[in-house]
Amino acid sequence: MKIILKSAKYINLLMVLLLPSLSGIFSCKPAYLNKIISEETNNQITTAFRDYLRNGFQQVSLPDSLVFVKEEDLRGLPYHSLLSYSGKLMFITHNGYLYFMDHDDFDDIRKSSLADGITAAPSIFENLMFIPVSKGKKGLLAYDLMTGDTKWEASGRFSQSTPVIYDTLVIHASLDGNIAAFGIQSGKKLWENQLGDKIVNSLTLAESNVIVASQNGIIRSYGAISGSLNWSLTLKESVYATPVANSKYVYICTYSGKIVSINIKTGNRHKEINTKNEILLSPVMDNSHLYIAQASGTIASYSIPDLKITWAKTLDGPYSSTPLLTLKDIFLATTSKHFYRLKKETGEIIMNKELEGRVRTQPVVYQNKLYIGYEPDYIAVFSEPGLSDD
Repeated sequence: MKIILKSAKYINLLMVLLLPSLSGIFSCKPAYLNKIISEETNNQITTAFRDYLRNGFQQVSLPDSLVFVKEEDLRGLPYHSLLSYSGKLMFITHNGYLYFMDHDDFDDIRKSSLADGITAAPSIFENLMFIPVSKGKKGLLAYDLMTGDTKWEASGRFSQSTPVIYDTLVIHASLDGNIAAFGIQSGKKLWENQLGDKIVNSLTLAESNVIVASQNGIIRSYGAISGSLNWSLTLKESVYATPVANSKYVYICTYSGKIVSINIKTGNRHKEINTKNEILLSPVMDNSHLYIAQASGTIASYSIPDLKITWAKTLDGPYSSTPLLTLKDIFLATTSKHFYRLKKETGEIIMNKELEGRVRTQPVVYQNKLYIGYEPDYIAVFSEPGLSDD
């Protein structure tokens, strides 16, 4: 295990656990929260929230003095997103491990092997974590965080999509284009639809509807409770990025660089522009602007709903993970191993931190600390100077 004290900068995100102790030995105890559960009920980051991950926005403001504090060698690469629940950081590794660790004490770690491969973030509802599996025996696991047992599982239907939780349902999209809703507690399948095309991104929850965008540009809206089709639209464009939505429009970014806004109630196209740059990563959005990290290395801000560009900044190479928006800033990382903080109103660079590897998780903030996972197998923490524990 390696701890390096450096500068100091900001707060949270995390997903599931696996860390060596100070002696370099991993805990092989099952990953469960029984008897270590906290009374904390606020500031949970579960990816079931619409404003986090799918819109990429956390309503927090970080101090200007945020700096790099420490890094920890995990012996496993955190993948996609970090979660925070009941006072614990959680993350999934690409080889199918779930990790739990204390926000401040990285030596307090548990881990469980759940599948052969997991490439999307889980979602949490109460004490159940819903884990999409990309390689293994089951396609979706309902994992009990209190006992460390699998409460129920759905066979097959391997997935690269974060589950959506709505009311009493968990909605799961599989690589082969199947979309199914299960009872949260029972695991009973309540409705199912087949898109007829691959789904390589995540579903988006827009009020009481689920939006899906297939790899070849089939865009559909389904009622979350009934599974009934609201509308369908075909863009005839490849789509890899997860859609984002507000109460009026769904925003789709195509691989070829187009941004398309669609009326959320009717499915009619509202506006379309062409950035002329490939887009692979999901856009992020707050109440007034859409921010898109393009494969050319350009990050650009567009006003909504008119999609007029307000600023653009070209950094050192393509982006390695989905950005994070806060009230004042946008945080993003490039494949050249740099982690940036920009003012979201102007694009001005206010931090540029070079790391030992590429960031692989979307950043997350928790109690004025910012957490990221990066290659080969590190967790890094940013906070205000003097707030970090050794």
